[in-house]
Amino acid sequence: MSEKILSIVAAVSLGVFGILLSYLALTLNEKKLKNIIDDPNGSEYDFIILIILGLSWIGQKINFGKITGVKVITFVVGIICIVLSGVYIFAYILA
Repeated sequence: MSEKILSIVAAVSLGVFGILLSYLALTLNEKKLKNIIDDPNGSEYDFIILIILGLSWIGQKINFGKITGVKVITFVVGIICIVLSGVYIFAYILA
């Protein structure tokens, strides 16, 4: 029983992480994202920054007018996390 609860907590955490990624991709402008990434004192967004930095080399090649590739990729990764979280929780409900 405790394994099931732990798995659901992990799935919910993945969903929250996905929502946070999607929110940041939609609300922060490029200058604010760069300021967060370049923060020498660390940040509360460190785990998100690692994903953004890891995908930024792909994102720099993509340009959709005012929407940068980094934002697009961050948003897509966030949506994927939300979907995976929902599928995981749904699978445990059915099991």
